[in-house]
Amino acid sequence: MFKYRFVNTDEKAITEVLKTIGKVRFDFAIESRGMAKPVKLANFKLIWQFRTCSLAYKYPGDFRYSKIMEIREYEMPEKGWIWEKYRD
Repeated sequence: MFKYRFVNTDEKAITEVLKTIGKVRFDFAIESRGMAKPVKLANFKLIWQFRTCSLAYKYPGDFRYSKIMEIREYEMPEKGWIWEKYRD
């Protein structure tokens, strides 16, 4: 069955979100999940689904995005959102 969600892969928007989150909060989220530190900005993705927005990253050699943390509404960018159809 197909479902829909909003996705943002715009590098300017993701850079803006990373700046508002801050280094301390971002590093804490990575360490608490036991993930390696992300390297490429192009592999980030913002996913808005069911009233929550998540920051996700696609690690090299992996075929799906890993959720890093949830983003608050006032930290979300206004531009760059697209409608995506995905399979659950």
